[in-house]
Amino acid sequence: MSDLSGHTPPPGSPANPGKRARSVLVISLGGIADFVSTLGVVAAIRSHHPTARLTLLAQPAIAKLVEKCPYFDAVELDGRVQEPRKVLDLVRRLRAANHDIVYDLHGSNRTERYFVALQPKPPLWSGPAVGASFPAPDRRKSELHVLDRLTAQVVAAGVPAPVKAPFTPTLSWIRKTLRDPPRLQPAYFSLAGAFILLTLDGTPGLAWSADSYARLARFIADGGVTPVLVGGADEAALAMETIKLAGVKQNRVLNLVGRADPYQVACLAEHALCAMGPETGFMHLAVVAGAPAVVMMPTFDANPWLRYPRGPKGVVMLTALQVAQLTAGDAIQALKALPEWQAQTRSSAP
Repeated sequence: MSDLSGHTPPPGSPANPGKRARSVLVISLGGIADFVSTLGVVAAIRSHHPTARLTLLAQPAIAKLVEKCPYFDAVELDGRVQEPRKVLDLVRRLRAANHDIVYDLHGSNRTERYFVALQPKPPLWSGPAVGASFPAPDRRKSELHVLDRLTAQVVAAGVPAPVKAPFTPTLSWIRKTLRDPPRLQPAYFSLAGAFILLTLDGTPGLAWSADSYARLARFIADGGVTPVLVGGADEAALAMETIKLAGVKQNRVLNLVGRADPYQVACLAEHALCAMGPETGFMHLAVVAGAPAVVMMPTFDANPWLRYPRGPKGVVMLTALQVAQLTAGDAIQALKALPEWQAQTRSSAP
C-alpha cells in the first residue's frame, strides 16, 4: 500500500517501525531557518516514538535554539565536521548508538555518506539516500515546498499522516519550556507600544544595504512605531550603519543585533506588528511565532516558493534576482498594504 508521498516501503521493511523503535536519530544540519522548518515533523516523530530515545544530530551554530527543544533526549552538535578523522569518529558514535531508525531531514550528499558509512547493516533510514529503507523526495530536485516535502518523507516512513497536511512548525513550547522568564517579554528591552522587527543579514545574495534599512526604519519611526533590529553578531556593523543613516532621534530605533537570542526573538515576534527583511533564520522564527511578515527573497539560487517561511499570520514575498535589487520603496509599499499597519496608523492618527 502506498502512502501520502506515493512511496511504497520496500519488501521486508516494517510498515510501521515506530511502535518498536527504542533509539531514533533525527538529522538536521542546516541553520536556524532549516531547523525551524523541521519542527512540525519533529513533533510528529516524537509523538510516533513516545518511549524511544530521540537524538538530534545538528550543527553547533544552532545550539542555543536546540538545547531547550523538548522533543529530544540528546543532541549531537558536531554534525558539520569535515576533517576525515572527525567524520570517522562521528560515524563510530552513530554505529555504537545502534539507532533503530534515522530520519534524515537534511538530505544532502554529506548525510548520504553517513548512510553509506553505516553499511552493511545500517539502521532503517528515511531520506533521499540511494538504498534508503523509506525513500524520500530529494530536496535538490523536489518541486514541493519544504514543509510538504518533509511531511511526505516521514509519512512514507510510517508516521501517521496529519489530518490537515502538512505538519506545520510551532514555537509555542518556548515559553513553557523556559518557564516564561521576564527576558522573553518586550518590557525586558524597554519596549512599550507598537514595534516592527527588521531582520538583518549581510550574506551575499541576501544582503540589503544599510541605506535601504535606514530609509525603512525612518518611515516606520515616523509612523510612531519602533523599528527593532535583530540579527547575529556578524550583522553588528550593518546595524550601527543603519542607525547612523536613519538619522532619527535617539531611542527611536532599538538595536538588538547580537543581543537578543533566538528564544527572545521568537517571543518578541508574538507581540510585533510585523517582521520585515530578508529570509534569515530570525525571519523564520518570527513568522512561525506568529508575526505577519514582508520577506525579501532572492531567485538566483533557488525557487523561493519552495522555501519561504509559513506561519499563522501570512507572508508577503518581495522577490528579485538579488535582495539588493529591492528598494526601500518596495518594502514601504508592502508595509502600507498590511492590515496591521493600516490599523496602527488609524489608531495613532490625531
